[in-house]
Amino acid sequence: MKLASTLLVLAISSTAAAQAPGDLLWSTQLDGTMRASPVVGPDGSIYVATFQDGGRLYRLEGATGTILVSRDLPGTVEVSVALGDNGLIYLNTLRTPMANGQQADAVAAAYRADTLEEVWVSDTLYSGADTSPILGRNNRVYLGVVAHPDDPGHPAGRYYSFDGLTGEARIDMWLEGWAACPGVIDEQGRVFFGVEDKQNGSYSGNTWPGVFYALTGEEAPDASGNGPLAWPPFYTPEGDFGSPVSYAEGVVYSTCRDGNLYGFDAETGNIEFTFDLDAPSWTGVTIGRHPVSGNLILYTGTQGVGNGGFGERTFYAIELDGSFNGSLLWSYTGSDHYGFGNGALDDAGVIYVVSGLGRFLALDALTGAFLWMRSLPGGGGGTAGPMVDNNGAVIVTSSAGIIRAYKAEGNHLADDAPWPVYKHDLRGTANVLSPIRDTVDVAKPYCTATTNSSGEHGRMGFIGSASLGRDDATLVAGGCPANQFGIFYYGAAATEVPFGNGNRCVGGPFFRLTVSQVGATGEVFRELDYAAPPSAGGQITAGTTWYFQFWFRDQLGGGVGYDLTDGLEVTFGS
Repeated sequence: MKLASTLLVLAISSTAAAQAPGDLLWSTQLDGTMRASPVVGPDGSIYVATFQDGGRLYRLEGATGTILVSRDLPGTVEVSVALGDNGLIYLNTLRTPMANGQQADAVAAAYRADTLEEVWVSDTLYSGADTSPILGRNNRVYLGVVAHPDDPGHPAGRYYSFDGLTGEARIDMWLEGWAACPGVIDEQGRVFFGVEDKQNGSYSGNTWPGVFYALTGEEAPDASGNGPLAWPPFYTPEGDFGSPVSYAEGVVYSTCRDGNLYGFDAETGNIEFTFDLDAPSWTGVTIGRHPVSGNLILYTGTQGVGNGGFGERTFYAIELDGSFNGSLLWSYTGSDHYGFGNGALDDAGVIYVVSGLGRFLALDALTGAFLWMRSLPGGGGGTAGPMVDNNGAVIVTSSAGIIRAYKAEGNHLADDAPWPVYKHDLRGTANVLSPIRDTVDVAKPYCTATTNSSGEHGRMGFIGSASLGRDDATLVAGGCPANQFGIFYYGAAATEVPFGNGNRCVGGPFFRLTVSQVGATGEVFRELDYAAPPSAGGQITAGTTWYFQFWFRDQLGGGVGYDLTDGLEVTFGS
């Protein structure tokens, strides 16, 4: 295995002449191949995990590509990780060869974003999951597992939701196929995703019938672990749903290998829109907005019959003009197929696309005019497409295990676009309530919690944003003894000193919120009310950093009869 200290990092000096769009900013070699889009934290850190002959998770410095920290994983990762606003990285693994030579396992897992320290690892997920996790409300993580209709031992897929703080499985349901690409979470918390390789389907040219699902997002699974359906599944007899899903203005969009781009009403499942792509597609749909008409524009690409390959393939821009089929704004014909991922749309009106053979293109998003192209090392790669960070760099991965940053035409992702990139936003949440670009730090866990009588370590979490203007922040504690009382408290200083059966992580003076009761699942929630602090000294203002902890009774834990979670550092913005 190559050690991090020997990995190649090529960076262009900031003292050199100003770079032009398309210029290489830096290039970093990692262990293993990469087939996923990177995600970017609010501090500019880049997170990516590696696939074949890899199985490592990396945190890189955004400005230079320097590896800040890395770690071995239980298995390899084909798809993008996701960064929660609770400061945790979520991923899922497959059983393919590892860089360290160890036996790979197939699990879901969570790690601290700052140190990559393990928080939890799930039980084995059969063959593993190659669908990127998506993040719902109440710290829920959703993903599907690998299945294939030719496998008699596993004729259908499964779909899970996990408690993001503890790793406890909440939904474990059978599907009529393999959920191979990420879905979306809408404003109501509903979960939408498609499956490919439908069980008992009729195979033709590597294309199976498909199914599109909608779940309510509620956690009231039946005796079999099935999540409640929001509307009946939609079936296609001539092509499966293997593409990432997108959402805008109450409509869920997905391409299909039957050659159509579908738009489903999120409330009813009715088809509100279709566009004939004239070829099968598994490419995700990026959604922008026309600068003059204000209409939405859908961007996606196609493959050839079956799994794509050589020959002419098309990338489309379709304007939603109010008609059922929309209108073609422009199309660009390339020499090879487009991958599973989305194009990335920046604030200068440029869309960046990676093709299946590793061609990295910049196109004018309004006209389709070709701007420039770069070839990625090793061909292929970029399965989930490029990412544009907050510093004017467009970041792409490659099958050669090299991650690169090029100078973008714009400064960041398009602010006015409902879905400008793979999985919606910089952190890869696929949740429409997540900000496209975080401009304040996410909550960061710190300090050590001890095991309490529930058998878990109490953990702090954070739902919503740290923006005072959005006023949607909720504190959450998980892994606590059920039905016990406790209090959230906070202060302006961090510490770690023994206290009760655990550690006090907040330095004085303290500001205590009112008493809360832990629920039957070991979780407790408390909304932050910026207008009504416990006292004047506890007033939270933009630009300030505060430290939070939950202190709870635990008579069954012995000792002094109370314990505490870990701590949570939150920097608030305007």
